[in-house]
Amino acid sequence: NALSSIFRNPNTMSYLAMVGLIAGIGEYVRARTRLSLLLVVINGAGLFLSHSRGALLGAGVALTVLALHRQLSWLGFQCVVVFTASLGVYAFAVLVGSLPGPEVVRSADLSGRLVIWRGGFEAVLAHPLFGLGPGNTAVQIATFVAEPYSGFSPHNSYLRVFIDGGLIAGMAYLLFIGKTVLDQLLVPVDRFDVVIFTLC
Repeated sequence: NALSSIFRNPNTMSYLAMVGLIAGIGEYVRARTRLSLLLVVINGAGLFLSHSRGALLGAGVALTVLALHRQLSWLGFQCVVVFTASLGVYAFAVLVGSLPGPEVVRSADLSGRLVIWRGGFEAVLAHPLFGLGPGNTAVQIATFVAEPYSGFSPHNSYLRVFIDGGLIAGMAYLLFIGKTVLDQLLVPVDRFDVVIFTLC
């Protein structure tokens, strides 16, 4: 069984463990104490035991970013981050059917998330300006999502903000994340600051 700690949903546990793991690594890089190493071990074990593919993938990407920062020049690091981020956006657009792409990407099994994401997009288009308002997003988009996935959460923080707050909130969220990452990417960062960049 997936470890869920005090939460009903193991996805919440896995997200906190993933963030805790990356932050713990940053603390260990800064302080090199046994306590910071213990934080890395506890959060890493929690992440592994939560069995969340998304959180494990996120941790893998974060660890790769940290490793690339150590191995590459600053310009090389910038180029790799921009290229892979663009590749990720392209892959997402292929997954949801907005752009053509290779069959291996289009046929990826995401446990029904594509159906839920498409329903979420329909909900945004039906209420574009201010969205559906804060609340249980799974219930709010249920009428837009085909069975058997009706009533499931979108599992996507970006889409959730667009659903809850419409284009205004969604664009503000994208601007906040984008500007934070861009500001960090334009100025060379040290070993500790790259952890903050990675979390963003």
